[in-house]
Amino acid sequence: MREEAAFRCKWKRDENGYTLWVPGYPFTKTTAKDLNSGTERVSELLLEHDVATFSALELVPRPPVAERMRRYATPAICAITGDEPCYCRTVDARELFTGSLCKRCGCVSGERNEQPLILDCPISGDGGFSYDKGRSFSFYSAEFLDQLTNSERKGLIFRKVQSKGRREFFELIGPARFETVDVPKFQTSGWFCSACGFRVVGYENENFSLRGFIARSSLPRRLPRVFAISVQRDAELVVTAERWERLRDLRHSRGILSYFVGVVGSEEIGKSRLPEIKQSSHKRR
Repeated sequence: MREEAAFRCKWKRDENGYTLWVPGYPFTKTTAKDLNSGTERVSELLLEHDVATFSALELVPRPPVAERMRRYATPAICAITGDEPCYCRTVDARELFTGSLCKRCGCVSGERNEQPLILDCPISGDGGFSYDKGRSFSFYSAEFLDQLTNSERKGLIFRKVQSKGRREFFELIGPARFETVDVPKFQTSGWFCSACGFRVVGYENENFSLRGFIARSSLPRRLPRVFAISVQRDAELVVTAERWERLRDLRHSRGILSYFVGVVGSEEIGKSRLPEIKQSSHKRR
């Protein structure tokens, strides 16, 4: 049984509420009154049948954005990342950035340096991530990146990851075109460190995973289909929702999931009131 795995979960609405299932796993078919309880049941069934201890599910088709969130879905964009965690590193995060380790929160500051990411474990899907000392690393298979056009890859920097296995993977370095901003009315969790200034902000979710917000005023008139944003210091790959609809079901998009990124007006941007961290605390993104 895999510890963690990502699945595409199909769904449809009928007279009984919702029917959900994971293609290829007929035992997962279930009915529920809403999508949230339905996905919980599907995850339970995958665990009961020894498929995965923890299942990350992407609903297909993407559920309609809740009415109160629709104003943040123009343009519709999403962050995409592999959901396979790779914690088997042979290089400490302190050696991968130009900054230093904060003694209070235990996070590393600074920019990504030239040191390659080294993983001592194979990657089964087409994407994955690693997390260490407050910093995130996202990487994608060469086959997945080949599904992007030359113009979509242009301007993005990917660095080869040293990992086990025959397949090649590349870490997204950036550059980030936009930074996420705080929208206090949606913030539900987080903390900040007064020693180094690092901040973590969490948002509530409703039938989708909310990655964060970017300012509408920062977007160009012609938005690229693929670009990078900065989420809590580190680069994440973002695509338009329309582009993801085409990429999602391609052969080499296995294990890659999407996360909603809201676009917000300047009148709703503010500084979230976060509790100060008192000791080192690391949480998986």
